[in-house]
Amino acid sequence: MDGVTAKTCGHRIEIESAKEYIMTRIRHIHLCFIVICLTWVFPKETQAQPEPLRVFVFAGQSNMVGTHSRVEHIQRFPPFADLKIPQTNVLYSYKLGREKMATSNGWIPLQPTGDYFGPEISFGKRVSQSIDAPIAIIKIASGGTTLGEDWNPDNPGGFKLYPLALEHVRSSLAELDQKKMPYRLEGFMWHQGENDMFNKEFKPVYAKNLKNFMASWRRDLDEREAAEVLQVDDLRQVGVDRLQRQHGLPQALDLPAIIDLFGHLGGQRHDLVGAATLERLPR
Repeated sequence: MDGVTAKTCGHRIEIESAKEYIMTRIRHIHLCFIVICLTWVFPKETQAQPEPLRVFVFAGQSNMVGTHSRVEHIQRFPPFADLKIPQTNVLYSYKLGREKMATSNGWIPLQPTGDYFGPEISFGKRVSQSIDAPIAIIKIASGGTTLGEDWNPDNPGGFKLYPLALEHVRSSLAELDQKKMPYRLEGFMWHQGENDMFNKEFKPVYAKNLKNFMASWRRDLDEREAAEVLQVDDLRQVGVDRLQRQHGLPQALDLPAIIDLFGHLGGQRHDLVGAATLERLPR
């Protein structure tokens, strides 16, 4: 083979190698394009958004604290025997007491506080088992206080519980925000004690004070749509007659329900709160 022929063959080999390289790149580009198109036409399946946490605020006096309810007595009521065990599926944040308040220091599983408990324990179990959404409870309660002074939103006195409770609710919700846990305020429970009846100034204006109290929570939490179930220890103690207790007070206060309970709560009567809430809870 002379030099010209050898040179020509060399060019042909280079040309063929170049063609093969180009075709390989084209096939690679086509493959990439197909994969990209398939990814665009058939996007990855998105996960369903979780149900928002339904938050309930519990507030009140010694009845809400659970002053005379003892953990050791739970076993007397077999349907509620397991309520002394922490409920890991229900979040709980609380501040309880007066001079030295007991606090959860953040969110914990729902459980008795020390050796006592309030209506939140059976409420948490009943509601969490009845709806397809997680729940959380924020509780602020202090015995021996009044709606006319300590819980007064406009002019708080005594232990100044309204601003304290509002701050605790806001900080608890802010912690949920930090954890990127979606939530919505679902309801407000107020459990009245007897102290307003002993004050001649507070007793005749209790209904007025209660209406202002509820309106203030709606305003300050900006949750006008939150369902409210009001529980009151014994309305006779605050000058409300039987007819008003049965028919007139919920309408007069623009509230959906009142649960009239006499004496400190304990045992099976705690469960009435959860039952009444379920009747009004949007599913």
